[in-house]
Amino acid sequence: MSLPALSPPSLVLRTAILAVAAALAVSCSRPSPRETGSRETGSSNETAVRPGETPQSVFQAAQEAAAAYRWKEFCSYLTPRHRDALAASLCVAGRMLQKMATMAEQAGDAKAVTQLSAHTEPILKVLQRHQVSFEAIDRLDPRLLAQREPPRELIEQIVAPVEDRNQFIADMMETLLRIPGQRPFLAFSGKMIELEIDGERATAVRLDRRAGQERREPLVFRKIDGEWRIELPPQP
Repeated sequence: MSLPALSPPSLVLRTAILAVAAALAVSCSRPSPRETGSRETGSSNETAVRPGETPQSVFQAAQEAAAAYRWKEFCSYLTPRHRDALAASLCVAGRMLQKMATMAEQAGDAKAVTQLSAHTEPILKVLQRHQVSFEAIDRLDPRLLAQREPPRELIEQIVAPVEDRNQFIADMMETLLRIPGQRPFLAFSGKMIELEIDGERATAVRLDRRAGQERREPLVFRKIDGEWRIELPPQP
């Protein structure tokens, strides 16, 4: 039995990882923990305030945590809604990888099974440890999942079994980083400019210059229980 519709394992992994990266709207470089770029965000006074006290301080703290691969800490700087959306993306990506491995096995493609299993088994262990329900994911309307900003109810259905969502994301990121050549969760770079605060909502722009080109990406902040949190807008 041939399997013409089955993508190469490396392509499947890239597809899943790109879905996660798109959900997070991160940059494409991989700085070391010492190359955070976070000192560009403002004056040294920002380091004296706690993360969440101002949009600037939470942005800087998120930069430093992401660059040092402190995943659980990074998640604490996101709004619960965005954190849950990221967790849901990881759940769906894990399910996609499992389905591809099953298809390869049914097709008798031993090479694809070997390649996929080496990467999917550690990911599946994380999903099982956090009690992710594949049945719940399979019942969802894929058209809703494909939206730029899936409904909150849909996200909650996916992540409902996961008790510690920050830890789940951290565990998944650590596992994905063990896949050679894959960098699914990358540090913010550049600096934050054009901050505007309107009550409990703030907007800004992340300015990044790379290879002679300027990149501008929007940022949204929301104050939750007196603390500022990052809520990155959906990608087109």
